[in-house]
Amino acid sequence: FINHILENDFSKKIKFDNTYAKNYNNLISKKDSGLFNENLPDTIVLHYTVYTKLKDVIDVLYYSNVEVSIHFVIDLDGTIYQLMPLNLVAWHTGISKMNKRESINKYSIGIELINAGFLEKRGDVFFSELNEIIESENVERAKHKNEAISRYWAKYKIEQIESLIQLCVVLKQHFNIQYIVGHDDISPNRKKDPGPLFPKKYVLDNLNFDI
Repeated sequence: FINHILENDFSKKIKFDNTYAKNYNNLISKKDSGLFNENLPDTIVLHYTVYTKLKDVIDVLYYSNVEVSIHFVIDLDGTIYQLMPLNLVAWHTGISKMNKRESINKYSIGIELINAGFLEKRGDVFFSELNEIIESENVERAKHKNEAISRYWAKYKIEQIESLIQLCVVLKQHFNIQYIVGHDDISPNRKKDPGPLFPKKYVLDNLNFDI
């Protein structure tokens, strides 16, 4: 880490880009709540983007005036983009609770995986919430743990999952990470991400975390 930013060569196994994080302080409108308190963050919160193109994700999370921000984005090919320094509290959880805590932003690092989330089937075609067409080979039916019925979801790419694991390994080495949770764990009445197709057990097993 240099100035709370991972170096581009932190892993020989994955592609990483810290350009946005290095330029963060030059933004006219920064999207953070200042510094983490001592001994924090200790949690990682996982999200999907709904947007399926990196440019759209960056526009919303980094450049726009929309009050949402994130520390990392993992693209479909597994490339990781750091968008802001890790000593700053991002805006990614909204109304949230966990272990008698509220407003989990101030405890957590946020990671977005590019993924369309839940889908609607019209005829033989699958559409995202944003009305983007998702190819059928990238779709699977599954039941979300917080829902009563199954529906269609976009699959994750194995490259994304392997990059996520490598990133979490590094974060665990530098922070006292105690929890890795989905947005749907801390905001179950509002959020569905990362959804039922996210391989949570596989990720946590590789990080020696309990479910």
